[in-house]
Amino acid sequence: MNTSILNKHQLRIRNILSTLVCTFLLTSMKGQILSLFVDGGLRIGNTSVTEPEEGTIRWTGEHFEGFNGIFWTQLEGDFFLPRVVGPHVGSGEISEIDGAIQIGTNLNAQFGSSRTNPEAGTIRWSGSDFQGWNGVFWVSLSGNSLYDVDGNTYRTVVIGNQEWMQENLRTGKYLNGESISLVSDNSQWQGLNTGAYSLYEHEATEENVYGKLYNWYAVIDPRGLCPTGWRIPDSGDWTALVDFLGGASLAGGKLKETGLRHWNNPNTNATNESEFTGLAGGFRSFSGSFIFKGNSGSWWSTTTTIGTLDVYIQSLSYGSGITSSYYEDRRSGVSVRCIKK
Repeated sequence: MNTSILNKHQLRIRNILSTLVCTFLLTSMKGQILSLFVDGGLRIGNTSVTEPEEGTIRWTGEHFEGFNGIFWTQLEGDFFLPRVVGPHVGSGEISEIDGAIQIGTNLNAQFGSSRTNPEAGTIRWSGSDFQGWNGVFWVSLSGNSLYDVDGNTYRTVVIGNQEWMQENLRTGKYLNGESISLVSDNSQWQGLNTGAYSLYEHEATEENVYGKLYNWYAVIDPRGLCPTGWRIPDSGDWTALVDFLGGASLAGGKLKETGLRHWNNPNTNATNESEFTGLAGGFRSFSGSFIFKGNSGSWWSTTTTIGTLDVYIQSLSYGSGITSSYYEDRRSGVSVRCIKK
């Protein structure tokens, strides 16, 4: 078997001893749910597929890696250390999978709808991160320590003297827990002067990759949009980032994710040398139309121009290695990257 798929279900770790000791559910090709209990080691293999389904885990021969929909990331923490991490050791034989496994998020299929929490040692693909349940809360297994109020986790990167999110913001709530309005209707969107967000073309399928598109009223709402200890960058923050990367003519390519998975051809000069991993998420205009997905990525700042509705944003393009800044109507829906205070 080249690849085994545990699709939309949980993998519960009982112990680690170079292999995973676990109990898990397997979904057949016809969608029938089968129970498969392994009271011993589960040896996970490698896969030659460079871009598998998100939630896939593999063993490279040196460490465990999970595919997050963009790239392979090394999994960390006691779940994935080659040593005994608890007293409960399975007594069965080692079961082998000659390939990678894919896990999902459906707790009900394994634990029943009446179960509030899984058993300690459960791991899951949350839709944006590999997480483990430690008996109290879900913790990141891929080195992510930044959480928003919705429980989404984010990778971060230090570039020069700044620390940035490597992913676009996805929260649907302000920092105080109150919901941000999701507005789909174009006429309603045009008339807003309060915080709101949208999903590109109202599709939630790629929200975990591209994040939400927020109007500027949500960005500057006093209830707060970024996680605690983080803030929306101003134009000076963006300028400092660009300058550190060699100026606008060089920084664009260094800020863009490589390849054509999330950018249209040719994605000129993209190296992602900075590890900022800018994606072409497009935006929603103040009139409500959706444009430029695959062609460009843009991010809000807090900097305005006096006497207008325009706000400074930073932008990347598929056809250039240059990063540009311009002023956009605050009623538009634009991506957000937070910067550490």
